[in-house]
Parts: sequence; structure tokens; C-alpha cells
Amino acid sequence: MIIRGMEEKLNNFNELLSEEAVSSCSAAEICLKKLHRIPGYVKGRAAPTKQVLATENLRMELELEKNKSKALEEEVKRIKEEHGKFQQEQNQMKKQMDFMMVQMSKLSALGS
Repeated sequence: MIIRGMEEKLNNFNELLSEEAVSSCSAAEICLKKLHRIPGYVKGRAAPTKQVLATENLRMELELEKNKSKALEEEVKRIKEEHGKFQQEQNQMKKQMDFMMVQMSKLSALGS
């Protein structure tokens, strides 16, 4: 009887782990769906479901902000690269304009 209960708990645990691996749901959502409760532990201590859900929400918000931050960093990097290319093009155009101005002044000196 005790062994059967342990096997059942182990099977439940394995199901939770496998679903967490393939699901986009959070661990708390999976526990609610499968166990109809959240085995509450916050910082290693037993905690009420409300506190566990609040902690889970904060964790998800933090993860979302990290993803946004990473995306912004990539965008800033891309913009810096484009700005560098633009500056190089501007410098090249300035050199060409300077060359043309020198050539035009030489031509006008020859014409006079």
C-alpha cells in the first residue's frame, strides 16, 4: 500500500516534469491543472497558494522584462552599425565633393 502510494506520487511527479518540458505554461499553472493545487514553497519554506502565484507572476514579469531588454540591446547594436555605415558613406561623399570642388576650381582657372 505504501509502495503503491509512492509509485503514484512518482508517476505524478514525472508527468509534471514531462509536461513542463513540452508546455509553454509555467510550473504553477501545470500544478494547478494536474494537481488542482500548488505545492507551495517560496524560498524553501511552505507558502500559501496566493503567495506562490504572486511570486510566479513576478518571475514571469521579470523574464518578460529581460526579453524586452535583450531585444532592445540587439536593436541598439543594429542601429549603431547602421549609423557607422551611414557616417562612412557621408565621409566618402564629402571626399568626393571636395575632389570635385578642387577639379572645378582648376577648370575655372584654366578657362579664365
